[in-house]
Amino acid sequence: MDNHGILESLLFTAGDEGLDEKQLLEILDISKDQLVELIENYSSHGLIIQRFGTTYVLTTKKEASMYIEQLIEQKSQMKLSQAAMEVLSIIAYNQPLSRSDIELIRSINSDGAVKTLIAKGLVEAKVVNEQRSQQLITTDLFLNVFGISNIEDLPTTEEDDEEMDAFFSNLVNQKEKIMTKELERLQKRIANSGYTSRRKAETLISEGKVKVNGTTVTELGTKVKPSDTIEVEGIKIELEDKIYILFHKPTQVITSVSDDRGRTVVTDYFKDIEARIYPVVV
Repeated sequence: MDNHGILESLLFTAGDEGLDEKQLLEILDISKDQLVELIENYSSHGLIIQRFGTTYVLTTKKEASMYIEQLIEQKSQMKLSQAAMEVLSIIAYNQPLSRSDIELIRSINSDGAVKTLIAKGLVEAKVVNEQRSQQLITTDLFLNVFGISNIEDLPTTEEDDEEMDAFFSNLVNQKEKIMTKELERLQKRIANSGYTSRRKAETLISEGKVKVNGTTVTELGTKVKPSDTIEVEGIKIELEDKIYILFHKPTQVITSVSDDRGRTVVTDYFKDIEARIYPVVV
C-alpha cells in the first residue's frame, strides 16, 4: 500500500479526534515537507484531509454537506448550557487564563461549566509559561468543531455583530445544533423593550397585567421565545434594535449610567446618542 492509502487508513481509524502531525511523521517515516506534499496530492471522491492546529483529520468535502445534514437532522441534539457557552467564549478570546480569572470576569463560580467543556474536549488545562496554576486553553477539537484552522480565525469585534452571534450560537458537538440560547426570562424581555425596569416588570407580571401569546402569565420564572407576542397592560411591546459600542474607558471613569457623587460616568461620552445606553464590563 502506498503512503496515500496508509494516511487515509490512519485518519479514518482516528475519526473526529484526528492525528497529530508528529504522530503521522513517525508512523509514515517521512519529513514534514513530504507530508504536506502527500496531503496536497490526496484525491478522493467524497473526502479531504484538513488541518486544525497541528492535527490532521479526514473529513467530507463541502459539496456533500447538504446530504450529511439530512442524515444528522434526525439525531438527538446535544445541548450546551448558556453558562458553558459564555465560559467557552471567554476562554477562546482570552486564553490562556485560570479558573479564578474566569470567575473574576463572570463574577460567579464557573467550575461546573469548565468541567463540562473539558469533558467534551473543547478545553484543556495545562501549565503555560511556568505559571503556578494551570491555565485553560481551547483544543484542536475546538478548532475542528468551529471549522477554523487556528485561533486567529475567530470573529473579532471589528466584524459584523450578527456574524459573531451566529458563530457562537452555531456551536455544535458532532454537528448538532444548540437550542438553549433562544429562551429569555419574561421580565428581562419587558425591560429590554424599554417599557419599564425589570423590577417593575416583575410586579406587573405578579399582578396579572402581562400576556404571552394572548394568555395571562403570573409566574416570574416564565421564559419566552423571540417569536412570542407579549402585551403589557394591553400594550404590545417590541424589542429595540441593539447597538454594541466597544469603549476603552479611562481608569477614573465609573461604569454606570449616573453617579450621585458627580463623578464622570461612561454615558457622559455618548450624550449625542438618543438610544438608551446600558454600560457593562467586558
